[in-house]
Amino acid sequence: MERLFALYHRAGVWIGLAGQLTAYLATLWIDSVTGLSFLVLGALLGLSDPLVMTLGARKDGARPESGLLYSWGLAILAAVIFTVRVLTEAPATRLAAGDESLLSRFRLLLLFFFFFALVGAFVFRFAISLGYALNRFATASLRRQRQNYMRSTVVSTLAAIPLLVLVNYITTVRNPAIDLPGNYSFGEDASRIIASIESPVQVFVFLPQLQAVRRQADSVTPTELYTISEDVRIMMEQLPVLNSNVSVQFLNADLGSFDTEEFGAVNNGTIVIRANRREIESIVTDSPYIERKVYVYSERDMRRLEKDVTRALIHVSSPQMHIYFPNLNGERFGFTHTANRIGGLDTLRRELGFYNASIRALDQSNGWPGPIPEDADVLFLAGPTVPYGPEARAEIVRYLESGGNVIVALEPAGREDFGWLLSEMGGSQYSFVPRVLTNTNIPGLAITNGTVSHAITEALQSGPRRDIVLVESGYFEEGARPASQAPVPQAAPAPAPDAPETTAPVFRSLRDLIPTPFLYSTFDSYFDQNRNGRFDGSEERGRRALAIAYAQPDNPETPRLAVFSGVDWLTERAFAVPVQSDNVRLIVDTMMWMVENPVVAGLVPDEPGEETTQLTDEIKFRIMLFGLVVFPVGISAIFAVLLYQYRRRRRFIDQ
Repeated sequence: MERLFALYHRAGVWIGLAGQLTAYLATLWIDSVTGLSFLVLGALLGLSDPLVMTLGARKDGARPESGLLYSWGLAILAAVIFTVRVLTEAPATRLAAGDESLLSRFRLLLLFFFFFALVGAFVFRFAISLGYALNRFATASLRRQRQNYMRSTVVSTLAAIPLLVLVNYITTVRNPAIDLPGNYSFGEDASRIIASIESPVQVFVFLPQLQAVRRQADSVTPTELYTISEDVRIMMEQLPVLNSNVSVQFLNADLGSFDTEEFGAVNNGTIVIRANRREIESIVTDSPYIERKVYVYSERDMRRLEKDVTRALIHVSSPQMHIYFPNLNGERFGFTHTANRIGGLDTLRRELGFYNASIRALDQSNGWPGPIPEDADVLFLAGPTVPYGPEARAEIVRYLESGGNVIVALEPAGREDFGWLLSEMGGSQYSFVPRVLTNTNIPGLAITNGTVSHAITEALQSGPRRDIVLVESGYFEEGARPASQAPVPQAAPAPAPDAPETTAPVFRSLRDLIPTPFLYSTFDSYFDQNRNGRFDGSEERGRRALAIAYAQPDNPETPRLAVFSGVDWLTERAFAVPVQSDNVRLIVDTMMWMVENPVVAGLVPDEPGEETTQLTDEIKFRIMLFGLVVFPVGISAIFAVLLYQYRRRRRFIDQ
């Protein structure tokens, strides 16, 4: 026991500090067995110092020194402040409302006091250990001190050799980059969203390495990606820290150091985010994963990386989307026979299953036309040819008014143009024109990448740009709304006297849904009237709207409607065209726009600013923390060690 007391007199400060830091860091992985184990280990180490020192003092019939009591009191205060700060963390549901500013300042103040209490506890305990060491040195004999000094020197030298080898190996295997300014770190909102993920997610990041290039001529990596690769690595290395359920692996596509059959053709700059597939009804697919890809090739893509990665993580880890396809009015969902399978949705159904969607038919077996099931995330009207009856129309309108999401893919050859639905919307009036567009030498085939800036097209406009293949697709024309259909201004309800002020719009009727075209044809598209595959003088070329999104601006809870001017672009007929298309990505991103978490949708990409350093509150706090705590404590510790060594040599010489 005497040796144990002596050990804690000399090194108890370091044992206690190691235990406290281990416990605090383990709270980041509190949801895992490893995190809990380290939390218990850190707590035991932190409590062992006051326990051993108290027992040693009582054995000698004395009380612990006042410095020890001050140190332990400050350590307890630091633990209390840390616990309060964790418990006052704002939930993700409050982030969209922006009401966490006061709470964030309070938590920042708590963090400041936590560091002061922790450093104060260390200083008091270090002073006790230093005094004991000096006193013990003064009372020891010269010969014994020589032996101990030589022995400790030899042992320290021998111990340093394997330690340095181990540190060198660790830094070679794992060489983390630290983002001190915080320019390439996940923000507070995104960090809380990622921390809420409860299922395992794998992230594969394909990045180049300047020191590992097979052949420069064979590399297809953009030059700018080499410049930002370390910045991308910094952000991706934060994911396991934010949530232990997220694992990250870095690969180099130029070296081919990955399973080609698993990932397929992939280039550096691609981030593959996947989760294990859960049971999906009525879907047959060979892939065991739910997968999304994020692309980053330039500094411009870096500004969107936080939002795109957060969105993809939430997508693959969220419950399935339930998509209902009506199947009584000639919709393409029922095209499963060999004779009409070329116009069916078999490939689309498999791909939607790959993107974590549950596909269900809506027909007489489940009461259609009738109430739409409550678990429906999206109602997909895929190319009806027979007009819907009054009951079906009323249910579709009722579903939209109750906050539902509807996708409409029109059939130019059918008799259902959805004029009864589009006329109920607000804003500009659009009408469907069933004249098939062409811009190739094949009648009825048009290829375009004319996406405009919209929440649906954000992912399409970043990364490799591919075309949208359109088959037998019409277009929309904007026209004047008849006077009888002009929207009637509705006065907002008067707020209660004590109600807080709010600027968020409230959805009242379909008139609140404003149209926004997000996909256009190319300028050389035309209606091939005689279907001869070439442009004639009597035909007119022009850029036409192909897809329109309806939503209430600035209202994340609004019902959403997306209308496409064709349906064959989603069928086997379009997928048979030998062109690498983004047809599936466009329809999946449309669904994600409808069901996405409003907090994720509210993450704003960083905009390019001036070439100056902006001192945010967080950076100011880091500077203050370094200047008031880290720097003075570090300088004091260095001087204390130098003074100790100096006095030790002088005593040795004098004796």
